[in-house]
Amino acid sequence: MLKTGLAHEIGHICTLDQFIERQLQRIWDERLRDPLAFVPHDLREKVTPAEAERNNIECGGRAADYLKGTIRRTQVIRGSVLAYVGPGKCHDSQILAAAVDAGLKVHCLDVSRYACELAEESFRAQSVKIGLSPEVARTKYKVDRSEIQGALAETGKIGLDLDTVQIWYFSRVIGCLRPDSAKLVLRFLGWVSLSSIVDPDRKKSIVIINTLRDHNQGLQGCTTTLWRKKEMLFELEEGAGRPIMVSREERWPYYNQTVLAMTIKASQY
Repeated sequence: MLKTGLAHEIGHICTLDQFIERQLQRIWDERLRDPLAFVPHDLREKVTPAEAERNNIECGGRAADYLKGTIRRTQVIRGSVLAYVGPGKCHDSQILAAAVDAGLKVHCLDVSRYACELAEESFRAQSVKIGLSPEVARTKYKVDRSEIQGALAETGKIGLDLDTVQIWYFSRVIGCLRPDSAKLVLRFLGWVSLSSIVDPDRKKSIVIINTLRDHNQGLQGCTTTLWRKKEMLFELEEGAGRPIMVSREERWPYYNQTVLAMTIKASQY
């Protein structure tokens, strides 16, 4: 019942969002082309484009290293997928070699056409670097322009089989969704990734990297929602229908903020 109900709600919201998907694409195309993208609003006049790029590369590198650590700790199921949601400027996209070595295919999703172009360039360059032929590379990664709600509601349109996704990766994505949409997405992800029906052996995981209110008291989000860790875990657990846990986490600074990276799995207890 939960799965059917959630799928119905997501489908309903997706239908409404189709009318504004092009607007979302334009908004995010414009934001990502901004050389000061992701710089906190109160610091935009104090940071140069070169400084912003260096900081984004450093933060993205930390995020990529964290994701690669999760991949190394995963007992990969044959034919599984790493769903890489919201590459943005692709500062955290240097993960193809780790995914290929582990036996994971990368399926990248973003609502922004510009982000998808950057992702295609990044993964193509990575595939060349690790010696994959164009034919083999096409079997190791895929990039689709899709808003996450639409992707979950109509996976057939982008050829994403939810049952094959072993790792979901979200970097700064959840906070960019409307709170009601984010709750629905988190609950649905809990069901399709961490419930006992789809993950009886507890081998699947969800990686979330975000600035949370827990470690950023007093910070005001201008274009994002500042979640609390327990709020995100509550929604995921509601969807999973069983206890979940944070199996590992890391924190690092980004300007005047603290970024949290966490890997969520079904609890062993």
